[in-house]
Amino acid sequence: MTTKTKLTLAGIVIAAIFLFGLYVYFNLPSVQQKISHATSEAIGLNRTITLYTNDGKPIKSWKGRVQVELEGGAARFIADHKTIIISGTYIIEEN
Repeated sequence: MTTKTKLTLAGIVIAAIFLFGLYVYFNLPSVQQKISHATSEAIGLNRTITLYTNDGKPIKSWKGRVQVELEGGAARFIADHKTIIISGTYIIEEN
């Protein structure tokens, strides 16, 4: 094997190890959560938000790509070009 071939092979092995390391890193749950938070803050996530009565019956649901800000026991988001603030019993689901 020539020196050039050895260097090429070493470069390929190093690149493969580096790419595998990036794959493992980006699949860690903590990194996935950071990516999800960044996406949510930038453009919002595709979500379903449902507000419930005290006895568990749905009052209203909103679906779409929304950014949600939690403030104490309330949630604030924009749906259909309107700012909506809800409190009480609600569930926010990622679709």
